[in-house]
Amino acid sequence: MPTLLCTGCSSGLGLQALRHLYSHVPSSTSPAAPSWRLIIGARDVAATQARLATIVPAQIPKPHVLHLDLESFESVRTFSDQVRLLVEGSGAESTPEASRARTDAPDWHEGGIQCILLNAGVYTAKFEPLQGGWCKEAIVNTFGQSRNGSADQA
Repeated sequence: MPTLLCTGCSSGLGLQALRHLYSHVPSSTSPAAPSWRLIIGARDVAATQARLATIVPAQIPKPHVLHLDLESFESVRTFSDQVRLLVEGSGAESTPEASRARTDAPDWHEGGIQCILLNAGVYTAKFEPLQGGWCKEAIVNTFGQSRNGSADQA
């Protein structure tokens, strides 16, 4: 079963992309019917889960929404570690979210990640320096997204 990892899908274009993906999910629940497993990084987990509840078909696995704040490299590291636990099935569950996710879907470690949608982004009209003096846009739109795949560098 293919796995999709995405950021920036709790609203706007990202949410519409997921709505489009889910519109192509077969109505059959047979084992042969293709489906998607979904890992989502979001700043507001509860709001994202509520929005997804309106578009996720009942016949596919419930998406796993994990906290991710791309302004914080520590948050990126934690998210990456949680994703690694879900996908690889290695190591001890270090967070309640990761533990719950693995309990709900113990076969997630089979197959890895087939698709990544990095849609999260920000724009501010004024300069807002964050970590290392970089502007918010650089941290969120570039550094935070690129470090998702390499938690050891975060």
